[in-house]
Amino acid sequence: MKKQFYPLAVLAILIVSACSDEPVASKLDSYSSDSLASSLQSSSEKAIPTMGIPSFSSSSLSSDSSLSSSNAIPSSNPPVISSSSPSSSSSSSSSSQVTLNYSTIEQVKTACSNIADPLNSAGYVAGTDTVKVKAKVLAIIDSIATKANYNVSNQYKAYIQDASGCMYAAFDSQLYDKVKNYVGQDNTVYTLTGRIGRYYDQPELIVDSYTFEDETLTGLASFSSFEEKSLSEIKSEIASLPISEKGVSYGRPIVFNAKYVDELVQENLLFSDNELTIQLHGSSKISNSFVKGNNYKVAALLGLHIYKPSLTFLGIVSNEASTTFNPAVSPLSASELYNVKYTKDSASHAANYENVFYSWRRFRGYVSCYQKDGKSFFVLDDTGSREFSSYTAALNAKTIFVNNESEKNIYSQADVNGSILLDYYQNETEIIIDYVPYLYNTNRYWQIFANLSSISVAE
Repeated sequence: MKKQFYPLAVLAILIVSACSDEPVASKLDSYSSDSLASSLQSSSEKAIPTMGIPSFSSSSLSSDSSLSSSNAIPSSNPPVISSSSPSSSSSSSSSSQVTLNYSTIEQVKTACSNIADPLNSAGYVAGTDTVKVKAKVLAIIDSIATKANYNVSNQYKAYIQDASGCMYAAFDSQLYDKVKNYVGQDNTVYTLTGRIGRYYDQPELIVDSYTFEDETLTGLASFSSFEEKSLSEIKSEIASLPISEKGVSYGRPIVFNAKYVDELVQENLLFSDNELTIQLHGSSKISNSFVKGNNYKVAALLGLHIYKPSLTFLGIVSNEASTTFNPAVSPLSASELYNVKYTKDSASHAANYENVFYSWRRFRGYVSCYQKDGKSFFVLDDTGSREFSSYTAALNAKTIFVNNESEKNIYSQADVNGSILLDYYQNETEIIIDYVPYLYNTNRYWQIFANLSSISVAE
């Protein structure tokens, strides 16, 4: 028998109708999402209770993450800021300290590479020379460095660019918060003063003071010097990066060539060739730079974010129209996916967890549903088509959570009309569908991106 499925807005009308003489059908016929507010207001004395389910974000990250979630549209210019006081983690000056006014990034990188002192247990070393550069902030890396013995530097990372080249810079939280919404704009230019450092083999400017210049730099270094890598080569190189106890790695810039598939969540995009997949992180407006289905050569930084491979967007090198796309897939059930985890606070690569993000997977099973705050969310279920009262119940059943926008937060009739999975849930149909794991978050459930166009009825 086909399951009945009503969005909360329709259920509100049904409850109101039970207390009136007007036929339910007439109310449903006249229902529209625009009339929801007035319908609910008139039924305030018979409010629909919501379930006491813990709140969570569909894009939750580890508490060790500093991922920005601001949706505010920034003004055309970054705020005019100036800081002359060092960050709390800055080291004191020595009598032998050298100041290099308006050095180039390449000069700073050379000085960082020439630091003679050995790396500490966190893989870091800081020098005494003070340098000053004027540079564009090209990217913000939201993974923060929190490992013990890292207090010689600042926790937040950025990538800066001038005419001579590019390099990492370590920001304090104040500068990070001021810059994060303006990354990539031509006039996000700062004069940065700080000390030289190195995190493993990556040169780094430890920023102690900064001034916003409100200007556009010309003749910036191109990405042509970045080595082009296949996704397979990227996978191998990320697996060899030094990793912190928080599962964070910072790698070199590269260029990759792949098809833009879709936006996973705001700030995270999915790319794929016919073999592997990779996630690209950027600003809140990163998706505006890409057209779904087109192929792109993209400049990006290699890295790991809480044991998950993730590239940081630097810029587009070139793009071309869509090409034939028929990616390889391998079967992976929901229960099998829950066997893939990382060990928290381990300074070792979690190979199984790391590798699961690189491939398209194929699921065979059913569509189930859970409720949260009066909204419906679809999950993929190995066992059968079920309705769960909470996300914890769905988690305990080892279902995987579909993170596509059309399949979560279903509330209005418009949401119902836009869902692809609803019919398969109502009819309890066994399906086959391809997906990519997106995230195993701190609430201990797996989120996936489902290729809804690949869905078929199992035979």
